[in-house]
Amino acid sequence: MVNSPLGSNTLGSLVPSRPAPDSIARRRRAGLAGIVLILALAAPRGAAAAPERPAPQWIGPRDMTDVLAAGKIRSFSRMLARMQVATANQNAFDVTYYDLDLHPNPANSVLTATVRTRASVVAGPVSTLELDFDNTNMTVDAVTCAGGPASFTHASNLLTIALDRPYLTGEMVDVTVAYHGTPLTGGFGDAFTFQTHNGTPLITSLSEPFDARLWWPCKDDPADKADSADIRVSLPSGMVTAGNGVLVESSDNGTTAFRHWKCRHPIATYLVSIASFAYSLVPDTYLPAVGPAMPLQFYLFPESVPTAGVVNQKVKSMIAAYATRYGEYPFLDEKYGEAQFLWGGGMENQTCTSLGVFNETTVAHELAHQWFGDNVTCRDFHHVWLNEGFATYSEALWAECSRATWARARSTCRS
Repeated sequence: MVNSPLGSNTLGSLVPSRPAPDSIARRRRAGLAGIVLILALAAPRGAAAAPERPAPQWIGPRDMTDVLAAGKIRSFSRMLARMQVATANQNAFDVTYYDLDLHPNPANSVLTATVRTRASVVAGPVSTLELDFDNTNMTVDAVTCAGGPASFTHASNLLTIALDRPYLTGEMVDVTVAYHGTPLTGGFGDAFTFQTHNGTPLITSLSEPFDARLWWPCKDDPADKADSADIRVSLPSGMVTAGNGVLVESSDNGTTAFRHWKCRHPIATYLVSIASFAYSLVPDTYLPAVGPAMPLQFYLFPESVPTAGVVNQKVKSMIAAYATRYGEYPFLDEKYGEAQFLWGGGMENQTCTSLGVFNETTVAHELAHQWFGDNVTCRDFHHVWLNEGFATYSEALWAECSRATWARARSTCRS
């Protein structure tokens, strides 16, 4: 994940991402002005008799890096303060499969959905199953277990389901939850949001670190990846939904637009994502050293196609550069994609990064997360520095691989 340069509520690397080399000089000038503005706004507004504070000092790019790093450390501290851990009941089962059937309504900002969960019991017997699920804004309408109605309680952001019988170690539990509600905003304000862009509905998700539970019931623990997932989305005609994995079904009957995405690689709950808008789809292709071509799919706001394309045309070269050092792209049988949203940064949702900015460094950073963060995931968010550290290192790796970019960066730094 990469935040906007002046964002304060962000989860990112402890060492902040560098600006795109081809924009360093421009952002030097803008950054200095921005930092002075931040310092001015940060000054307390007390009574007139308050002691006069020294005038803000002009600081250079190196100092700006320290300021941003300090902001990210504060964000990490807030995140760790609300660290979530699996319950004893949740540790007794291992999720193998999720099936999300989502019906967001942009007219009233209500999400109506059903989610099926299949889990293997690893410490039986168990007679209940607990799923993380917000109970402030989300209402559970019905629950089934093994195809029959099941009783449940929904409190303290836990959905506790009474199973139809005690399940022994090695047995498979199968439950489905029907629900509706307007999801709360998450740690970054974007767990599942209903917005508009240029007057057109825009629906996006951003679930890192613990905010999947704000819009769908799940075992919201990065240590327990589902082996696979299906994501079905039904929306008004004209809306295009990007998601994880491979698009296996798509239709638009003039009333409802339907998309079915199938993910057949292990996936953490915080990386499950959708983005829905009247997108323009810009396709491309990556040719691996061995095997068939892989599709690249860029879901963009129509007006962003020309500018985003300048960077996105380099994505296949970025993948090739990383593949020679990290091993082949880990989801080669699915795709790599991007979906534009209104957040000022990027989020590495598996096989489909959400991006709000399209500078070269951010695109390279988020792409690298497909190896470190998505394919290999931290067990808990105390170790998210591993995700972000490798992605930040990869920014420099790409700059070094892209000789023209690297030369411009060195020239700018020397000046």
